[in-house]
Amino acid sequence: MECDSIRIVSWNCQGGFRNKWRRVVGFEPDILVVPECEPLDLLDAPVLFDPFPMEQSLRFARDASPKGLAVFATNDWRLAVHGAYDERFDYVVPVIASRGGQSITLVAVWAMPSPGSGDYPERLHQAVSHYAGLLREPVVMIGDFNSNTGFDADHRLGSHSDLVARLAAGGVVSVYHERTGEAQGGETQPTFFINRNLAKPYHLDYCFVSESLYGAVAGFNIGSPDDWLDVSDHLPLAVTFALSR
Repeated sequence: MECDSIRIVSWNCQGGFRNKWRRVVGFEPDILVVPECEPLDLLDAPVLFDPFPMEQSLRFARDASPKGLAVFATNDWRLAVHGAYDERFDYVVPVIASRGGQSITLVAVWAMPSPGSGDYPERLHQAVSHYAGLLREPVVMIGDFNSNTGFDADHRLGSHSDLVARLAAGGVVSVYHERTGEAQGGETQPTFFINRNLAKPYHLDYCFVSESLYGAVAGFNIGSPDDWLDVSDHLPLAVTFALSR
């Protein structure tokens, strides 16, 4: 059986993506998830944003917010918003990526509080409840979750640990933790540094996948702070999947 692959990269760019995109293109994504991305019309010129065609780019934002959640595709991959998408969860967005006869469902994540609707993990709990049916199918859930087990005491209405347990009960697991064997909250590789300060590291960005897809993970890596902290407080993470055809 022949195999192809797809490389999904997530990177919270901390704004100003039009001045930073060349850096993450070097991570060689097929699909790129970018929290805190500005409006696409600021990127809409080949000289500014090659090789990602604007017709295969999506962005979701509240009202006229200057920062939103964007998803880009290249290498002939195409994007479509999944029919299950609910605008109430504006920064938890199910998307179908397809190329030829292959497709993969991913849920792009930028955990953000919503007035009157809960804090970071609480909003993710609400989204996971809404998308429960979708999450029973083969799916990739990737992005900036803005949460960690170390913050559980601050989120009594729905903690990060509770979220991980809910996903695991539905057969959805964290790639990083499955590959490293490290416990949630005990990560040795951070993905975020407060004020870009090396002395203040946290692990806030994740890729969760259905157990049926975990065996297809062909590669996983997190960027080095030496290479990224000059442009963002977050590091990119990349997951490569082998796809049978």
